[in-house]
Amino acid sequence: MQANEISLLNKNIYATSGRELYPNGLKMIKPPYILAFLISIFAVMLGIMTLFPNKEIEITNSFSLKFPSINSFLSKKEIKHTDISEIINIETETPEDTLITNKTDTLAAINKADTTETKPKIQELEYNEKGRALLFNFFTKIKKNKQVAHILHYGDSQIEGDRITSYLRNKLQKYYGGTGNGLVQAYKLAESFSINQEILGEWHRYNIFGRRDSTVNHRSYGAMGTFCRFAPTNAYETGDIYESSVLFTRSKIAYQKDRYYSRMKIFYANAKEPVLAEVTVDDKQTSYEKLKTGTNVNVKTWYFKKSPKSVKIKFTGSDSPDIYGISFEGNKGLVVDNIPMRGASGTNFTSLNYSNFKQMFKMLNVKMVILEYGGNIVPFIESEKGIKNYGRAFALQLRLFKKLNPTIPLIVIGPADMSTKIDGEFVTYPMLEPLIEEMKAQTLKKGYIFWDMYSAMGGKNSMPEWVKNKPALAAGDYIHFTTKGAHIIAEKFYEAIINVQNEYNYVNENNIEYDL
Repeated sequence: MQANEISLLNKNIYATSGRELYPNGLKMIKPPYILAFLISIFAVMLGIMTLFPNKEIEITNSFSLKFPSINSFLSKKEIKHTDISEIINIETETPEDTLITNKTDTLAAINKADTTETKPKIQELEYNEKGRALLFNFFTKIKKNKQVAHILHYGDSQIEGDRITSYLRNKLQKYYGGTGNGLVQAYKLAESFSINQEILGEWHRYNIFGRRDSTVNHRSYGAMGTFCRFAPTNAYETGDIYESSVLFTRSKIAYQKDRYYSRMKIFYANAKEPVLAEVTVDDKQTSYEKLKTGTNVNVKTWYFKKSPKSVKIKFTGSDSPDIYGISFEGNKGLVVDNIPMRGASGTNFTSLNYSNFKQMFKMLNVKMVILEYGGNIVPFIESEKGIKNYGRAFALQLRLFKKLNPTIPLIVIGPADMSTKIDGEFVTYPMLEPLIEEMKAQTLKKGYIFWDMYSAMGGKNSMPEWVKNKPALAAGDYIHFTTKGAHIIAEKFYEAIINVQNEYNYVNENNIEYDL
């Protein structure tokens, strides 16, 4: 067969099959066939969207399959984000600002001045008459307080590093008096904004939250829900001598009042053998002290005529006490303790040994408790039943604190906005708002105080705006604040407290009667 005959034959074949040849001999598919192919693919995709579960299918720990639903595919909704420009337009302080000793308190100046300048609306504390009485009682006692009073600020990883707490502490100490950064763990959970810390030797940390260590056969974890040891829990059985140290140095990025203190306290218990504590201040050895044995909570205090730049505590013994915390504080005034519990939901307090908890609670002279939780439970709640279950567990924690001391205020800070990716967009977790309402309801029911951090930062779908802001006010995980964002939130919370303080001042200055 000749070449021209073969070419003619090919053309006839492709003509009868609906296809043609390009000049180079390649096949050309006609448009109707392309359209039919695309329609068939679209039909298959619609079928998968119809049959595929709403939830993603987990293939491995790090890989899962998820298809959009038909509704989300056919009707793409525009996600509305909150305008936070006014919300974040607020003056905050840096540690450098606190070096100016005559700098007036921002909110106090605003309240006293007659100004028409536009200011962001204060997200107020929410409470009933019982909560109001507790707050007024706090203001009365702090005014008359002649010794160090502690505010325990508990929370999850949102308060790690002392970012939110340190700012709040600085503002409250400027208003009410006080110095020092308060309680820290001997073996830190994370780097702190307020004090530098270094361990030497073998240290172990044991938590009541998260996965508990099976070698601990008791629930005496102190007021921080954590204790640290420089020897194993069974060390007394071996007869070996253990030696470890912890070194604290002044932080250059801390607020001014955090950098200075006149006393250091160690809270401890459960040492079965005597332990020697050697304290070195500014590289000069100052004292040897023997720590007591026994199950009761003990406190050992060191006093300093001049605030140290560094303090080293060296422990030596055949056993280690359970060290519940080391506190740096002044002679009087307020200290706000940063107590982060990474991964915790805030429902572990009832697991603590009550007697042990109460002993340390009383020793600290606690005048207020702040609970900042809820964020870690949000991704796992899928129904109203889950909300109610958490609410009941959280209410038990509130009841416990009421039992510890019914005369002090407890402020619950609800979770911040948190984003999850749905159909390619970062949006607020569906069950976040119902969770906040449940937490608020349980808080007010117990006569305590609630502060809505979610609303303070802008409410629904506000987190993406905090992330996109320049500079960023929240991290790329769409959960945690950056340092700048943490300072804005802390300033807003401080404003809410001082707003009630101003009401208290007005009532007292005008001799208005009220019930406590």
